[in-house]
Amino acid sequence: FKIKFLKCPYVVEASHSPSFTLETTYLPPIDMAIITGYLRKRGYDIDQDDLNIKMHRENAVKQNSNYVDIAVFSSSERALDYIAGKDDKYLEDNIKRLLSKTSLAKQYDIFLLSTFSYNLGISPIIFVLSIAKYLKKKYPYSYIILGGRILRRYIHKNNFCFLRKHNCLDFVILGYGEQSLEILFEELVSSKALNKVPGLMYEEREGEVKCNPQNESVYLETLDFDGLPMEYYRLECK
Repeated sequence: FKIKFLKCPYVVEASHSPSFTLETTYLPPIDMAIITGYLRKRGYDIDQDDLNIKMHRENAVKQNSNYVDIAVFSSSERALDYIAGKDDKYLEDNIKRLLSKTSLAKQYDIFLLSTFSYNLGISPIIFVLSIAKYLKKKYPYSYIILGGRILRRYIHKNNFCFLRKHNCLDFVILGYGEQSLEILFEELVSSKALNKVPGLMYEEREGEVKCNPQNESVYLETLDFDGLPMEYYRLECK
């Protein structure tokens, strides 16, 4: 498998939004470094990138051709219409500008989309689902897998059925993801016994949605930050 691992942006109301100006320092996403290190140690070809820090930093500097209008993703109704198949050129153009910030030159077999764990309401979920929908349209034969602790609050069997019906994603991982992803990848190329994958939400051939017990153990072996835009996390003093 060739795997693309993306930290997806989040949007919140302006009054709750953190500063992403050049006078602010942020830590790179540790959860991504853990999962990437775990999978690379086992021989998986995985490229990671942080679209959240890239989008917010670049939006803060200047509005250019890659400026992403995050306000369009603040409307859950509009985004859900897009996810359900309604054409929305402006929303889709913003997704394209966002994805232009990372390399998609390889023919990726799997896209891992990571959401934030903060309790910031539905907006981060709406954003990541819109990205998932676009990727599934553009790369229909690639697997789209969502992960992140906040999903436990918002993704349930009923709305998973909605997302599968509209061809938005393939799987959701609930709980810690490193071992779950390793087992999932093994099953996808062998017996496809998806009931063995901890924390996996999936649809059986008969259409029934299953959710396996979660893995509550984190496997902290190697932190691998290679591929993350480390220069974007540093404090720039003017």
